Amino acid sequence: MQEDRMDSIMQAEATPRPCPQKGRWKGRMALAGASLAFVLGAAHFFRSGQHGLSFVCLVWAGLLWRPAAWLRRSAAVFLLGLAAEWGMTTLALARWRLQLGQDWMRMVCILGAVAVLTLLAAAALRSRACRQDEDPGPRAQTLACLLVSALLLLLDGLRPDLLLLHRLVPGWGAVQALLAGLWAGLVYGWLADRRRAPLWRRRIWLLFSCVFFGQLLAGIFLHSLFLLQGVPHLPVPGLILAGPLYRGGGALFMPGLFALSLLLVGSAWCSHLCYLGVWDARAADTGPRSGRGVPAFWRKVRWVMLVASLFLPLGLRLAGLPWPWALVLALALGLALLPCALWLSRRLGIPVYCCGICPLGLTANLLARLSPWRLRRNGRCTGCGACARACRYGALRLDGTGKVTGPDWRCTLCRDCMSVCRQEALEIRCCGQAGAWVEQALICSLSVLHTLFLFMGRV
Repeated sequence: MQEDRMDSIMQAEATPRPCPQKGRWKGRMALAGASLAFVLGAAHFFRSGQHGLSFVCLVWAGLLWRPAAWLRRSAAVFLLGLAAEWGMTTLALARWRLQLGQDWMRMVCILGAVAVLTLLAAAALRSRACRQDEDPGPRAQTLACLLVSALLLLLDGLRPDLLLLHRLVPGWGAVQALLAGLWAGLVYGWLADRRRAPLWRRRIWLLFSCVFFGQLLAGIFLHSLFLLQGVPHLPVPGLILAGPLYRGGGALFMPGLFALSLLLVGSAWCSHLCYLGVWDARAADTGPRSGRGVPAFWRKVRWVMLVASLFLPLGLRLAGLPWPWALVLALALGLALLPCALWLSRRLGIPVYCCGICPLGLTANLLARLSPWRLRRNGRCTGCGACARACRYGALRLDGTGKVTGPDWRCTLCRDCMSVCRQEALEIRCCGQAGAWVEQALICSLSVLHTLFLFMGRV
């Protein structure tokens, strides 16, 4: 027995082991090759006058040295796009030289070699030697970064006037696409940290609201280029429904965007993307946590406000009331109620404006039934009530006997309850399916929508 053990030890010692220093050296060489490919791409774009894309390549040449898996995956995809750009440039120049009767073979060999080296750099960036020092991360984080960058780059090619940075510095829309993609990746990482997700959600939600109103004020008092349409619109959520009814159709951009958001992320619009809801939520966070839910009185008021926001604009339109009067009424029903709602939110510990006044929030709760996302309890629930005390929207409640009821249709998918549940008895489901990939898909969708709303021009 002792001899067999000694033989196994000697055989293990005789087996060659990979040298960590050698693997680290190979990884650094792969990173250096990828950085060189980006620098060559920057020189190409700079020579062609596309300074924004040149800046993007230089930024990626430095970012890929960060040991984050989602950054290096994204850099590899950008290298593939850069190789395609080299290939298309080679074909265009070869065709042009053939038409002029000039020598083209040498140029094709040089640029073709650069394209091949760029492809090899992308492959080396995802090699085992390059991945050994990476911080692990889900692929959905990379997807969020690439989706946002691709959508804004496509928009930069089709409608560059929709990007604020292009309006300020023509030709630099690609830089905005890069920054937006990186921000989407960071937001995903923050929201995926379940324990700290409530804190990060409120921070990025507050940032979005500050940028929204800051750009609106800049468009009103500084220059109209800060506004997407050049004309300011009242920042009252209820006007998304009431505005088209009063005008009799047209200007359906905001209702369409709202409907698309509900389809993609459900009622999470209320807890992540509403520019007024964040202030109501912050006020409610300073109040008591009873877990009893929203009082029935405020739920009834919410229905009354929804009916008023639907029929009052039609009445004003039929009565022929001029738009200044309609503007005053909109301000009275929208912004004027906000200070009172914030005061009540602090006292009651519930977001009164969101749960008792805002008609758009009720619409989101109702139409969110068409979305596939749901929050459900599983068999691990012990009924401790921590989730009900964390829920500010009344979707999870403690009844008279202390039992937890819900979540119901008022859930906004804020996931605050999931962060306090020690038994992991709450889970996100999509079309009845549960698992880590479902929650990752929801976080990816939220990261993409938040970033697009943040980086797009205000309306």
